[in-house]
Amino acid sequence: MLITIPHSSNRVPKEIRGKLALGEEEVSNSWDLGSSEIYGSLPVRYILKAKYSRIAADLNRSPRAEGPKGVVPLSDYSGRSIYLDGFVLTEEETKRRLKVYYWPFHRKIERLVRGGRVMGIIDCHTLNGIGPKKAPDCGKRRPDVVLGNNGGPEGGPVAEMGEITCDPWLLREMASILKDLGLSVKLNDPYPGGYIVVHYGRILRRAGGFGIQMEINQDLFTDPLSGSLNPTWVEALSNTLETFLGRLFELIR
Repeated sequence: MLITIPHSSNRVPKEIRGKLALGEEEVSNSWDLGSSEIYGSLPVRYILKAKYSRIAADLNRSPRAEGPKGVVPLSDYSGRSIYLDGFVLTEEETKRRLKVYYWPFHRKIERLVRGGRVMGIIDCHTLNGIGPKKAPDCGKRRPDVVLGNNGGPEGGPVAEMGEITCDPWLLREMASILKDLGLSVKLNDPYPGGYIVVHYGRILRRAGGFGIQMEINQDLFTDPLSGSLNPTWVEALSNTLETFLGRLFELIR
C-alpha cells in the first residue's frame, strides 16, 4: 500500500515568500491541517509527504494544469490572489517549480506504481467541517470522511468523468468499515478525487489494484474554539484509521 499526503506541508520556499500577498494565517489555509499527524505513521509499506506548501507547486494537479488553480496556483482556496501586484508567472518559472518541487514527488510515485511494488494508493487529505465559499458544497456541513474514486455517489462510473479508480463494491466496503468504526461517510461528494488518485489509481486498477482519495473532517481533531490540533483526538483518529486498514487488508486477502 502507498499513502500520499500532497498537502501536508506549510513550508513556503524563501525565494517565493517575498512575492506573496498572503499573510501567515492565509498561507496556512492552503495546508491540510493535521494530515501529516493523522496519516503519517499508519502501518503501510510506503508513505510520501510533501516537503513544501502547495503554493510552490500543487502536487495534486496535472503538470499541464494552468490558470488560477493550476499546478502553480495564482489564487488560493478562498479565491484570494496569492502574489503581490505585478507578479507574472512565466513559462520559465513554471518549469523551474515543476523541476524543483513537483517532479521529485511524482517520480517516486511513478517508480512504485509502474514497478508493481504497490497494489493500492490512498491519497490523503483533510477538509473544513463546513464547505467554504469557493467549494462545491459551500455552507453545507460535511461528513466525517469522504472517499473518492472519480465516480458517483454509489462509487459507479459517471460518463463525463471517465474511468473510476476503484471497483464500486470495494469502495462501498471501505465505507462500511468506516461506518462500523463510528464515522459518517460519503462517496465522491464533494470531492471525487484529484490528479494523484485519478492518474495513478487508473493504472493500478487496470492491473487489479485500486486508488482512492480520502478526506477527513478537521472537526474530528481540532479544538472548536482555537482551531488547533487536539493531540488526544489526533491519536484516537489515527488509531481508528489503523483499524480500518487492518480490516481492509483482511478484506482484500
